[in-house]
Amino acid sequence: MKVRSIWDALSGPSRASPDMSLPAWLFLNISDNQLHSSGFHWSLIFGVACWVIWLSRNEVILHNTSWDVASILHRIWRTVKDYVVRLSCIPSTASRQPLTKHVGWTPSQGWVKWNLDGSVVSHGAGASSGCVLRDDMGRWLTGAIRNIGQASITIAELWAFKDATHLSLARGDNSVWFESDSIIAVNFINKGVPYHHPCFGIVSSIRSNLAKIPRFLVSHIYWEGNFVADGLAHLAHSYALGFHPLPNPLSLFLCLCFMILRGSVSLGCALFSGALSPPL
Repeated sequence: MKVRSIWDALSGPSRASPDMSLPAWLFLNISDNQLHSSGFHWSLIFGVACWVIWLSRNEVILHNTSWDVASILHRIWRTVKDYVVRLSCIPSTASRQPLTKHVGWTPSQGWVKWNLDGSVVSHGAGASSGCVLRDDMGRWLTGAIRNIGQASITIAELWAFKDATHLSLARGDNSVWFESDSIIAVNFINKGVPYHHPCFGIVSSIRSNLAKIPRFLVSHIYWEGNFVADGLAHLAHSYALGFHPLPNPLSLFLCLCFMILRGSVSLGCALFSGALSPPL
């Protein structure tokens, strides 16, 4: 298990010297409150990374799962973001005003927007993806899910992008916004990857499709604004392997039922947060 590659990818500010003891290295990083390039404090990232690496090691030993660096990094960043979101929900006695971020469906007029997500079931049971396309009024246009089989979370996220770009090309969409809660997948698509990278093939295919769309935007969205795509990605685990189009709004109802059953969202939250607009 190459843990070093995970720390290198995180690019923390605190580096250990060759003669530094483990306790000293831990104290150096956990007390380092510098802002990381991601916008989060390094001490938080470091603590979460240690926890996730330990959990992943246990899963490899106890459940014979694979050691997937990209999946572990995705888990670290998602846990960091979830922690910050949950912490912001705790009432504060500080005098400063809280920062409010609006999370919703806000493409410009004439644009359509995809929300995309991937899912990997614990202990290597399989990967899946989901994507939903709506217009600038939030009305369902189409969607799709895919049961991928064995794959990392990053590959699952990228498959959502690939299916969405194919569908937009088939529809003839001219102004398309793609949103995903995977910052890794978004960066891969916006910046590209080296030819020797394991994701080079699928990233190149996505970028080739995007080049055929007259106007497009690829951006990151918080998980809280990605309810439907997240629900579809999880729903795909119950489907046969392969691609499954979801061309009608009935998929919204099925997705909502699935999310409520698995406890990821309450009925009131799903209806009134704007995550599920009524089909028109």
